[in-house]
Amino acid sequence: MVLERAWFLAASSLEVRDAPLAVSVMGQPVVLFRDVQQHIQALEDRCPHRNVALSLGRVVNGTLECRYHGWRFAGSGACVEVPCVSDGACPKVRSAQTVKVVERQGSVWVCLGEPLTAEPPLWPHVEDEGYRSFELITHVRCPLVYVLDNLVDCGHTGFVHRGLFRGTPHSQVHAHVQETRTGVLIETHAEAGRQFPLAQVVLPGGGAVHHTDELILPHTVKVDYHLAQWHLMTMSVCTPVSDNETRVTTRVCLRVPVGGRVALEVLKRLTRKILDQDVVVLESQAQRVAQAGRQQFSSTAADVPAAWVTRAYHAYAAGRFPPSPLRQVEVSYRL
Repeated sequence: MVLERAWFLAASSLEVRDAPLAVSVMGQPVVLFRDVQQHIQALEDRCPHRNVALSLGRVVNGTLECRYHGWRFAGSGACVEVPCVSDGACPKVRSAQTVKVVERQGSVWVCLGEPLTAEPPLWPHVEDEGYRSFELITHVRCPLVYVLDNLVDCGHTGFVHRGLFRGTPHSQVHAHVQETRTGVLIETHAEAGRQFPLAQVVLPGGGAVHHTDELILPHTVKVDYHLAQWHLMTMSVCTPVSDNETRVTTRVCLRVPVGGRVALEVLKRLTRKILDQDVVVLESQAQRVAQAGRQQFSSTAADVPAAWVTRAYHAYAAGRFPPSPLRQVEVSYRL
């Protein structure tokens, strides 16, 4: 039940225009539309009259009209018109179920229950001076927790993204992994810059890299890379469309001393390719687990960060996070 009280990113603002937009969060169908003031409203995507999807209809004067019999619903869920009533009066009928919704920073957030926090999360740096940013959306057919695991897992990058990000492991790195009140923080030290296309954009001239991966429960991973005056931050918000499908919204922010526009465009193309490569392995993982009917993971020190993230997610979903006391561990592995 605690997941139903979380804010999930359902769409970008640009996706909600003149027509109703059908989305799904945790398997629950939701329809988004704009009222006459252009404020976004959210309803359960089901007409209370004959249970047809309201998203099949149209927006009329800021209300949502069902395609089946033309019943119209306001953002409050109230039925404001029943065309087939002969005298034009609107009888007392059941309202459509409302869904809590907030639009800000170009994102549309919904909550299926009573929110744990009054407002959804903020995107950091997107409006800060000196930063440039872009957003990418990825759909992957696998459970949300697999995506969270992947986003903090450094060990796969030299293989899944060979030639783009890192390479064959050859240097020892040290990671400090700790639970926080909001999730898990991983600090990785002693990594050397790599001479691959992405590294050349983010880390010109090589040098030592300091980066952190942070799980912010229940759905977000923030990754920060620092080198001198460069700062690269990616923040991926994962929305469970269903038990076996996840929508990932990734915003990348970059601060560089010079050449930021060119660097950002190159980074956007490379990031899109990296995300697409991750989709291939994540969907393969989900398929094989489903076929086997169970997970059988074998883990090493390099898998500790991902394992802690997975444990934290399941504990949160069960209402058992954060633990007391908060735990921490040091691990070393090759990267």
